[in-house]
Amino acid sequence: MSVIINCAGYMALVYEASAAFLTMVQMVNLSKIMKFDMVDVMILFGGMCKIFCFGVLAVGIISRHRLMVKIWLLMAYAQIQWGDVGKMFYNMYEYVFSDKYKSKQEFMQEISDVYGSLIGQVLARIGIILIVYRFFKSLEVPIKIVKVQLDPKAAELKAK
Repeated sequence: MSVIINCAGYMALVYEASAAFLTMVQMVNLSKIMKFDMVDVMILFGGMCKIFCFGVLAVGIISRHRLMVKIWLLMAYAQIQWGDVGKMFYNMYEYVFSDKYKSKQEFMQEISDVYGSLIGQVLARIGIILIVYRFFKSLEVPIKIVKVQLDPKAAELKAK
């Protein structure tokens, strides 16, 4: 079973490597056309954080270092776009409890157009987080409970 968990950890590392490579390509393309606005700098900072996260995960999985994997898990949760997920749930709430949408088809069309890619990204991210978390749990040292031998006097007292 640990072989499967190790392979899953390395597969998550490969997924993160491809995501880091795509982020680097996007950063290079953005740097060619950017105006050094605050928005552009924040986009570059977000890309650098993703690349840093990949480095932390690579060190954690390859060297089997628990602290690095734990840090990556914390940073991976922070990278999920929770604000957009909240907006999506708010739109679902509006559909159920208000008259904003005339039909179910109109609502489903807006959800798929606006939030379709977000749903895919969040589900993929959560899947990778769960795989890495299982790998993290496999790094824990198993605890063995050892029975302590009692003194003969203590055994007699316990028997009475």
